[in-house]
Order: sequence, then C-alpha cells, then structure tokens
Amino acid sequence: MEVLHAHHRLSRGTPPAGDIFADAACPRPVPSRSPCPGLPAVRDGPPLWVSAVVVVGALGVISLSYSALFDPQTMLGHGQHVTAAARVWAHYAAAYDAALAIALIAFLAARAYQVLPGVLLQAAIAETLLAVVGYTTHRPEQIAADLLLTAAFIFAAVRLSRYPSHDAAR
Repeated sequence: MEVLHAHHRLSRGTPPAGDIFADAACPRPVPSRSPCPGLPAVRDGPPLWVSAVVVVGALGVISLSYSALFDPQTMLGHGQHVTAAARVWAHYAAAYDAALAIALIAFLAARAYQVLPGVLLQAAIAETLLAVVGYTTHRPEQIAADLLLTAAFIFAAVRLSRYPSHDAAR
C-alpha cells in the first residue's frame, strides 16, 4: 500500500482501491475512493435538474409515440379523419419518437454525458419543428408545450456540454 499525494505523478485519475490518497483539501489521508471526512459529499454527475429534463422530455416524446401508434386521431384537429395513409405515416412517426425517447433514457442511464447533449439537441430540433406544425395547424396549446421542451432540452444540452469528461480527469 502506497500513500499518494495530490501532487504525486501517479495520483492522476483514481488511485487503486487499496491505496491511501492524501489531498490538501482533506485533513488526513483516507483510503482511495472514500469521501473525505468533514467535507460535503460531491455528487458524481450533472445537476439533478438535467436528469429531470431528460426524463420528463423522454416521457413527452414517448407519449407522442404512443398516440401516433395506438390512437392517431388524437393528433388531428376537430373534424379530421384518419386515413390508411395517415395511419401508416403515424406509425413511422411513432417509431422515430420511440427511438428518440429510448436514446434519451439509455444515454442518461449509461452516464454518456458527452453523447447526451447531441441527442438533446436533436430532440430540441424535433420539438421546434413540432411547434411549427402546431402553428400552421392552429393548435396554440401544442406550441407552448413544444417551445417549453425545446428550451429545456437546449439548456440541459448546454449544461451537459460543460460537464467535465471522465477522460480529461485521467
């Protein structure tokens, strides 16, 4: 077992589990991967609001997929009817929406914080286009929800893009 100091050349990254790590911020050496007593715990990951945006956004996207797949009539205006061609088109839209929602949750669960901003920006672009569709079809309730999700996705993507890479810490 070796005592590593923060300025030591071998202390870059996470030391082996059995080693002791001495850091200037900690009053005494502690086993590696252990919190320093007396200091607040540091959360490993982005802020909780970013995770909440991803989960709520994925639920919103998957709800569109569900509607398009099982009840496309809910996506149409009053007096419009679902044709066979519209049903096929809705199924394609459902597949895209489901894939986007699954990607959002999968990358969040895998802690792929360098990939997730790109997926969030893709979702923001999709929501922006849905707001345009809402505007052209005179559905103001859709516009507000889509623009809110667009802004949330963009803010979360910007915050994640500033999150330090695990590779940079090595």
